[in-house]
Amino acid sequence: GLNSPFVATISSNNDAAIGEVIAKVYNDVGREGIVTVGRSMTSDTYYETTHGMKIDRGYASNLFINDHKKDECIFEDTHILVSDGEVSNILQLENVLKPIIAENKKLLIIAPCSPNVTNTLAANVMKRDVKICIVPPPSFGYRQHELMNDIALSVGAKYFSEKTGDDLSHMTFGDLGHAEKVIVGRDSTVIMRDDSADEGKVSERVEQLRDAHAITKKREDKDFILERIASLTGGVGVIYAGGNTDLEQKELYDRIDDAVCAVRSALDEGIVAGGGIALYR
Repeated sequence: GLNSPFVATISSNNDAAIGEVIAKVYNDVGREGIVTVGRSMTSDTYYETTHGMKIDRGYASNLFINDHKKDECIFEDTHILVSDGEVSNILQLENVLKPIIAENKKLLIIAPCSPNVTNTLAANVMKRDVKICIVPPPSFGYRQHELMNDIALSVGAKYFSEKTGDDLSHMTFGDLGHAEKVIVGRDSTVIMRDDSADEGKVSERVEQLRDAHAITKKREDKDFILERIASLTGGVGVIYAGGNTDLEQKELYDRIDDAVCAVRSALDEGIVAGGGIALYR
């Protein structure tokens, strides 16, 4: 288990209880999992785990930030557009943007957008309080195609691809995917999946990838397949900080947030910061 070293890292704040919660979350989501912090609606501190994936790309412009304390754009209950074809003219998205704006819905666009489109949408976010964020597609070439396919599958979106000659201007609201929550940072995006993902199709894709991994020879190709499997099956843990007062809650939230960051960097380096203990001997 991950317990003792985690608690060791965190007890530096002399709060073994926080250490226990974080250790439990990481035991649930695994060391590759993603852990975020939220605010509890009650005085209790608790955690939940959900399916999610992480993309190694952040917002296309910092004008999309809506949580200035964390420099993130956070949307709950959001629609998602997935395309690898460049959006060079805002009119290409007209069929999708109209209902989003009219009904004050949220939209995450994962697609390459021209500076003109990015600036137009950012201006609408700033001036008209439109809830949109743009994230460029991850990676390049065939890898991008594969990753975008995985993202579309995870969120139940139709993947508009140049490879298959899809025309973005034919996209309708029904082609969008959906997620329970997205957290878009400067360099990465976390998508928490909801029921709109077809779990059967996701499992099928994972099985295909496992088969491909078995017959693939090249180390880097094998690693890429494993990353995709991890991404499709990955967990996201959310720790909800409780408190009897706003101040108490904020203070606990900040401490948990710091501790999660410390654990994450300890895991990435394979040692526990400060303790100097190897996590995995």
